[in-house]
Amino acid sequence: FTPFGIHDLWGVALSFGVITSVSLLLRLSLGEDRYKQPISIALAATVGLFLICLIILDDWRLWLMVIVGLVTTLCLLFWRLPQDKKIVWLVLPSFIIVLAATMMVVHPQRLISLPVSAQPTLKTSALIAWDSLKSAPLFGYGPGSFFAAYSQHKPGEINKANIFNLWSARFEQSNSAILTAVAETGTIGILGMLLLSIFVKLSIWKKIRESVMDENFLLFVTATSGLSVLALAGLLKPTNMLIMFLLWFTIGAIAVFTGRTMGTLAAKNQNQFLIFSSTVLSVIVIAGLVGGIINIQRIAADAAYAGALNEDRRLADQASKGEVQPQDMNSLLEQLQKAAQRNQSNDVYFRTLSQGFLSKTLRLANLTNGAEHLAEIQTLTGAALDTAKKAVEISNQDVRNVENLASIYQ
Repeated sequence: FTPFGIHDLWGVALSFGVITSVSLLLRLSLGEDRYKQPISIALAATVGLFLICLIILDDWRLWLMVIVGLVTTLCLLFWRLPQDKKIVWLVLPSFIIVLAATMMVVHPQRLISLPVSAQPTLKTSALIAWDSLKSAPLFGYGPGSFFAAYSQHKPGEINKANIFNLWSARFEQSNSAILTAVAETGTIGILGMLLLSIFVKLSIWKKIRESVMDENFLLFVTATSGLSVLALAGLLKPTNMLIMFLLWFTIGAIAVFTGRTMGTLAAKNQNQFLIFSSTVLSVIVIAGLVGGIINIQRIAADAAYAGALNEDRRLADQASKGEVQPQDMNSLLEQLQKAAQRNQSNDVYFRTLSQGFLSKTLRLANLTNGAEHLAEIQTLTGAALDTAKKAVEISNQDVRNVENLASIYQ
């Protein structure tokens, strides 16, 4: 229940933060901002904190991203820096590059235990992407449908290449965001990524050739170096909405810095334009309000579901020490019902709720006076079936929903 998900994605955001913070530190030395000193101290502290977190994560791929981002920064700076600035400005990036290279080889003792994030290996991801291309070459399995591609094409080597037996596990992403996109979008997606990459590279090269050293060029360096980190992360790591936002934000920033002109539209006394612009603005505001309400409901549903998971852990601890009574499950069921009511498009909530109803039903039936609870048992059985059917109705492509409904019927 975080904006990052697995700590691999947190590490990508940290690597991006190190690169952009270093570039912004260098930019401050050019300007005469009245808050220059406190901002520099804050950025330096941020870089130090991010580096400590990366040391704790201890992942060579994250350190490689830092090296690639800083090498990009150094190359762009060395191209345009005045001679008297080159030594001073290159000290901090060079120091962090040496630190990152050292951390790729030296693995300090981990002081903080991190949760294990099971993922398909890079080899498994590549095999699934290749088989998906052969199965659906043009459009792939569709955006967000890696789950289907994984279920159909997972190779037998998955049990040998992972520390866990993951044959029965199901994943919605591969180990690489780019390979996930290949499986989901096929040849069309590959061509789109290539065209975007070529466009961005040409724009960057044109800007470098025409630019002079100033504060705007250093902002361009910041965006370009950050983009190099995210591009490498797309090859070596999975992704989520936050990382994709950073990617498109940096591409947009580069587009701003490399654009020749800024188009403007004068309304003057053109009533048609005013009416059109007012209508568009109203649509945007209403869509924003509706989207905000939906997102608030989804966040509230996630929070309720997280509370249900905590309650489930508490009940598991209680069961290990003694018997769990049927009434002890009421709080768990209440939290699951809240989650299902607040977000009725998430099949996971309904599937889990049906399992909760079934669990309480079995506990009531196993009581010595179970016959006295016959009416409640019938009600809970009906509720378990209804919610299990709802999960299948929401996502009948997910075999877990069908398996769950079958188990409840049984």
